[in-house]
Amino acid sequence: MPEGYVLAVDGGGTKVMALVASTHGEVLSVARSGGVNPNFAPASETYAHLDDAVRLALGEAGIAADQVVAAGCSGPLDLGQLKTVLARAGFRGPSHHFSEPDVAMGLWPDEPEMAAVLVVGTGSLAWARGPEGKQVTVDGYGFPIGDDGSGADIGVRAIRAVLRAHDGRGDPTELVELFAARLGLHDIPAIVDAVHRGPLARRQSRSALVPLVAEAADHGDRVARLILDEAAAALADTVAAALRRAGLFERLVPVTCIGGVFKAGPSFGGALTRACEHRSLKVVLTLPTVLPIAGVVRRVLDAVASGAGVDALRALARDSRLDAGLPKRMLERLRAAGGWSWLVQGLQA
Repeated sequence: MPEGYVLAVDGGGTKVMALVASTHGEVLSVARSGGVNPNFAPASETYAHLDDAVRLALGEAGIAADQVVAAGCSGPLDLGQLKTVLARAGFRGPSHHFSEPDVAMGLWPDEPEMAAVLVVGTGSLAWARGPEGKQVTVDGYGFPIGDDGSGADIGVRAIRAVLRAHDGRGDPTELVELFAARLGLHDIPAIVDAVHRGPLARRQSRSALVPLVAEAADHGDRVARLILDEAAAALADTVAAALRRAGLFERLVPVTCIGGVFKAGPSFGGALTRACEHRSLKVVLTLPTVLPIAGVVRRVLDAVASGAGVDALRALARDSRLDAGLPKRMLERLRAAGGWSWLVQGLQA
């Protein structure tokens, strides 16, 4: 294993994270910037965010780009942009792009032969690997033609519910008060303007409404709970399709769940559990307690030297900066509901 450092980048519609680590898994720096999904924002904006995160990570680590032996990224970001950013910084090593499911499975020290991944952030998709290595992916097409049950989908459902409540066409909901208090959107004209010309015009900003929906659902709001139930049902259908196509429908399968929506609160997790049970899915839904970027580091190190990432993964899991930030109350409630695990796969949290 060559001595030196690796650079990992993980990004999506709302944010990007860049990390510099030693080849032994010691984290030197973590930096963040805005969204980098080229489907959600202009290329100039995603490039600026990527450049900002990489520059900050290298600066905080106190190293030059030519000391980085390998780099890798994940998520819906442009590998070409990353290569350009790194080349301008002086990096000349290999760069790799890993899919979100590949990174999620990278959080397992011993990867199960048959498993599934559910990604629910601004967008959504399910991936499964079945017997003889068959791999399938379902959805991930981008909202509104896909990404069923995603943050963007939930956000639009919330906006519609609030408008219907204002109109008198829908049931009263706490979301009306939350939109007013948290977003300053007190009436229909303000909401419509925010969606078409203002702060809610982008998919990632609508996805940011998920915590409000989860908060209202946790308070017992029937409309908010229905929104989460409908999103969970769509996601369970997506998982079921992936398992069926991969030949896993009748097997007990671990499903690694990654994406910002899972941090919203226990109401969403509970809804997903019920939706999976209703479809007779034999799954164990697993929330990693470390951020997915740890999986990117592991994949980069494995690309440099086969098997090198496993030991480093254990060191990464002990770094508080990579804690996934899952509320203890949420984990306790999910555990009580059954069907969930939250240990980092094979690692003590």
